[in-house]
Amino acid sequence: MYQAVAELAAAGVPVDSAALAAQLGPAAGRRGTVDPGPVIRLPAHPPRLQLAQRAAAAVQAEAAADALISPQSAAPAMPRAPMLPPVLDGYAPADGHGPADAQVSPDRNVPAASPIPAAAGPVPAAGPVPAGTGPVCGPPAVPAIPATPATARLVAAQFQQASALHQDFLARRAQAHTQFLYTRQQMSVALTRAASRADSGDGTAPAPGSRPGPKFGRDELEHLAGGDIADLFGPRFAAQDGHHRQTRLPEPPMLLVDRVTGIDGTAASMGTGTIWTEADVTLDSWYLDGSGRIPAGLMVEAGQADLLLISCLGVDRYTRGDRVYRLLGCELTYHGSPARAGETLRYEIRIDRHAEQGGVRLFFFSYDCYAGGKLRMSVRNGQAGFFADGELSQTKGVQWDPAQEHPGDAQVASPRQLPAARRFGRDAVRAFASGRPADCFGDGWRAARAHVRTPRISGGRLLLLGEVTAVDPGGGPWQRGYLRAETAVNAGDWFFSGHFKNDPCMPGTLMFEGGLQAMAFYLAALGFTLDHDGWRFEPVSGPECLLRCRDR
Repeated sequence: MYQAVAELAAAGVPVDSAALAAQLGPAAGRRGTVDPGPVIRLPAHPPRLQLAQRAAAAVQAEAAADALISPQSAAPAMPRAPMLPPVLDGYAPADGHGPADAQVSPDRNVPAASPIPAAAGPVPAAGPVPAGTGPVCGPPAVPAIPATPATARLVAAQFQQASALHQDFLARRAQAHTQFLYTRQQMSVALTRAASRADSGDGTAPAPGSRPGPKFGRDELEHLAGGDIADLFGPRFAAQDGHHRQTRLPEPPMLLVDRVTGIDGTAASMGTGTIWTEADVTLDSWYLDGSGRIPAGLMVEAGQADLLLISCLGVDRYTRGDRVYRLLGCELTYHGSPARAGETLRYEIRIDRHAEQGGVRLFFFSYDCYAGGKLRMSVRNGQAGFFADGELSQTKGVQWDPAQEHPGDAQVASPRQLPAARRFGRDAVRAFASGRPADCFGDGWRAARAHVRTPRISGGRLLLLGEVTAVDPGGGPWQRGYLRAETAVNAGDWFFSGHFKNDPCMPGTLMFEGGLQAMAFYLAALGFTLDHDGWRFEPVSGPECLLRCRDR
């Protein structure tokens, strides 16, 4: 039903989708059968139609009438058509700005049209015409149109007009399809919520009401991200509220948690524990990609409540504002597609153990993420630590040499199409992110102009590639392909506001998302998306991905 409603909306028919969605809830619980009523059966193939046979007497009478017709009433033979100048040579634009050479020369040798003489007597009946006499059957020979500048300009103008009309058609079709997808998505969300009310269990974990410990809503989580911790954790945490920096959840927009449904752990014990959280992916979520899903990197970020759990366990009693949290890495596995609008991500996050090395306190965590009753992502061997400013300033980044790691023996697919350039500036990258690959990669991608939803990366604030400085399908230490991309990080970038309060740093998950965007750009630059309209980029399910974060 919602598919039909979405198609009506895409066709321009006014649809009150809100009223329809309001009726889906009561309708979700109805059961029973409906009497189909009377049944009419029709043959699959109707009988063959044939014209009625005329009576023999009628045919004979018509033949006799034809025999009485006078020869003078026979159709006259038409004379040969006169030769006229080519139409295009006489073309002059309506705006009066046509070329001077578009006028017909008066001395041009063009036969004049002769008047047809009136018949002075009976015209002979049509019969065989001797060769070389009388009118010639078939059209006369048309002289070739000379390739004058006026003709070339006219053809070019007509081509430009047809091209503009075609581009307008493609834009209107894309707009209609976008409206169709949005309306269908709205109906899908409404049906999902209605089904959830009819069947509340998702088969993944105990109901939230049965989980231990405190529970927080969105307003309380925003307070924990920017206000006094003791207001919600209790008076034993009042002393740390005087510190300039604390271990906190990020403030909006990077605060992706919507609810805490339980905490299992002893407050201020610095032991282990578990926290359960939920994050809603909605139609108005600021981070949705072109396919209406949460980007893969932000799906990792939404499991950010290890910060809240370690804060509840009392880490700030030891760091005292002198040390700050930094993610070091994890082993990440995707088990399905990133969540789409209308789904809720449910996280079970565990702090497994603690360690200390050279005065740096470390903790290790893991979590599982579910959506729609299925495991979508898992994190194992997550590591985070608390560092002083001086320690952070002395780090040397990720120490890794790709030449020391053999990529395996898997065959590398040959490029489908090579780009016109090997370096792409800011405007070209933005063209790719906005769904215009031909404006990024060159004429070899003209076929992609007809795409309705071409594969692309996120744009706006989530475009994390500044420019691509090298694309080489045969480059790299193993000659299997190479891409280099750069992004300028400035003090005024949007993610520094609130990530974290009084401790601005770029989220490691955004660095990871930038890496995924670079891989997507490489695939598109080698032509692998040209015949995949409607597809999207997402991580492959199953293989484990090793994340490493260093420096500030």
